[in-house]
Amino acid sequence: MPVLGIDIGDGSATVATIAKGAIDIVLNEVSQRYTPVCASYTQKRRLFGDQATPQMISNCRNSCRNMMSLLGKTMGGDPELEVSAMDDFFSPNGISICSNGYAGYNVAISSEPYEVTKVLAGYISFLSEMADNYTKGPCREVVLACPGWYSEVQKEALKVAAMAAGLSCLNVLDECTAMALDYGVYRVKQLSDEKPTTVAIVMIGHSHASAAVCDFYQNHVEILSKVSRQNLGGRNLDHMLMKHMADGFERKYGCNPLDNRKIRLKLEAVAIKTKRVLSANSESGYSAECLMEDNDLQGNIKRDDFEEMCKQEFLPNITEMLMECVNLCGKAVEDISCVEIAGGVTRIPCVQKTISDIFGKQLSRTLNSDECVARGCVLDAAMRSISYRVRKYHVVERITRPLSLACIPGGDISQMASAETVEILPANSSKSTPIAAKLAVTAPAILIASLGDPKDPSDAYFLGAIQIVKQVQPTEEQGVTTVSAVFDENGVFFFTAVEGHEFVTMPRSSAFTVEAYAQAEAEAKAQDSIENQRLRTLNDFETLIYSVKEKMQGSHREYVAPEFVGTINEELNKWSNWLYDNYEASLEVLQDSLKRMQSDWEPIERLYGIQKAKENELDVFLSGLQSRHSMCCEDGPMWYGAPEEERLEFAQKIQAFEAKVRQQAEEEKAMPRHAEPLFTMEQLQTELRQINSEIDEFCRRMRVQSERRKEEEMAASQKAEEAEPAQNEPAEEQPADQDAQ
Repeated sequence: MPVLGIDIGDGSATVATIAKGAIDIVLNEVSQRYTPVCASYTQKRRLFGDQATPQMISNCRNSCRNMMSLLGKTMGGDPELEVSAMDDFFSPNGISICSNGYAGYNVAISSEPYEVTKVLAGYISFLSEMADNYTKGPCREVVLACPGWYSEVQKEALKVAAMAAGLSCLNVLDECTAMALDYGVYRVKQLSDEKPTTVAIVMIGHSHASAAVCDFYQNHVEILSKVSRQNLGGRNLDHMLMKHMADGFERKYGCNPLDNRKIRLKLEAVAIKTKRVLSANSESGYSAECLMEDNDLQGNIKRDDFEEMCKQEFLPNITEMLMECVNLCGKAVEDISCVEIAGGVTRIPCVQKTISDIFGKQLSRTLNSDECVARGCVLDAAMRSISYRVRKYHVVERITRPLSLACIPGGDISQMASAETVEILPANSSKSTPIAAKLAVTAPAILIASLGDPKDPSDAYFLGAIQIVKQVQPTEEQGVTTVSAVFDENGVFFFTAVEGHEFVTMPRSSAFTVEAYAQAEAEAKAQDSIENQRLRTLNDFETLIYSVKEKMQGSHREYVAPEFVGTINEELNKWSNWLYDNYEASLEVLQDSLKRMQSDWEPIERLYGIQKAKENELDVFLSGLQSRHSMCCEDGPMWYGAPEEERLEFAQKIQAFEAKVRQQAEEEKAMPRHAEPLFTMEQLQTELRQINSEIDEFCRRMRVQSERRKEEEMAASQKAEEAEPAQNEPAEEQPADQDAQ
């Protein structure tokens, strides 16, 4: 079973699989390696990817995008996980809070906002079907990439979306780790287990940026530091250009295009195109006809001006992120052997220069900028799947936030706010570091582990909790208990022991229920299937009407009796008007109407088909009859010495058959084309097969008779040969004394 590695960005998604021992990128329905990340809704179906892209403007009030940026975010909660102004700015129809407390999309077709998890589940299901079609088989095991800043809740929501789409999520891998896997696995022979190769990885995508410094060994990679920024990506540059264009437009016409979400989408398309042009050229013009109130947008911008805009905020933020990453890694910049870059923004010259200046090195692009994350994910999937035998390449991760424990004496969860908290691992600690904390614990009690605030009931970084039931033996140190925990190979945290105490793991409550999302996705997919089939039937109906109208004006008109031509044209107009009035008819009604029209048209199409078959095949058929006649007139091995009169009987039968066909063909020339034909090519072929069958049966009997005669002749010859030696033997001589007597 093929495994998948899926990298869903805010701009596009890449799906990788493994075929014939090599990584392969799945091509979508338009044969592209990258699929737009967007969804558009109607009352009857959902559209994803390239089908949804044209709807982003025409149906913007029911369109969704930026799913990965909005997944698991809230409003008015944790500032790090709150919907940002940039998230709302690039939303086609605004953001609201759903009933589960998380952000959702406003859509015009529903009074309730659409949950991001549901939309993402539909998009992942769409990618899964795309992979199934590409690999010609079911793909059910997957590793998904996520931004480095994702909380535990967001990772859980991503897993739930994948499972709701019918996939088995083997792991959720952050982008820098996926890139490190793609880098290390294919350089094993160049690496050593004694001396590490230190590499910096920088990824700047559509909406966020990440950086990591890694030590690569022959059998594993150790992440030394990892830093991620949410609102630092290509859309910041798009926003900057859009504001520049909108300011000029407002000065000229007195209206601001950014005030209208739909016009904002048009302006965004212009800004993206301009940004790409400036990456390779020193200057770019931009324009958009009738952008707002019938006013055209026109302008020009130089790369120098664009870079000056970047220097105000964007480039300093990149510098700050990279410097933090270098400072955390514990190594000097000189110890870093190379800098690998990925993401669309790293193609911009001023961004490349900023990164190069910080590390003091030429940038390396040995990784595929757009595919390395998906490639790393599919490698991780292959190493985890039982369907593949792949050499393990381990990753030693680090925590990006401090790990804390909260102890609630008495085991009363309502007293969480007054719990004692202790930090047991600082930020940037290796996940392989042994976790052991000495706490003053008195049973019963509850221990909560978190990378955020363990005393917060809605903590998005919650790792796990246990309930200490009772003390079963004294601890080594009076009044102090050692609590041990570990991160497993999947990066999942769990408690392993509480010194001298018995404990049970507490179940985690979640706002994301797989069963509910899976059921919603199954129902939506079934509705999509019905509507897609309805639209195909509708298209077939329209095609048939226009095809029949065209044929009635030309090729098929003579196959209709003159008195019925007007009736058929009226019927066609009736069907055309009916289809126009019943465009939203149900699938069953459309199928029934289509069958009725097909049955009415079928006799005319049949007459046309019969005539075309005769025009294409009759001459060849008659030529074949003549060849068959000649074969019957001439003796040959196939006849096995059959009497001439019997052969000629078949020749006469074929000759009569040919004469009849030619006579009927001549008679048909005088008949109108709409009359019932005297014969069809199928009838002729059937009659010829009957004659050939009789000839074959006759030849078979003659062969049997011939073989029998040969056997009789051979038997007689053998008998004669046996009798001949007996006749030639000399008579026995009489004794001499008998002669004398």
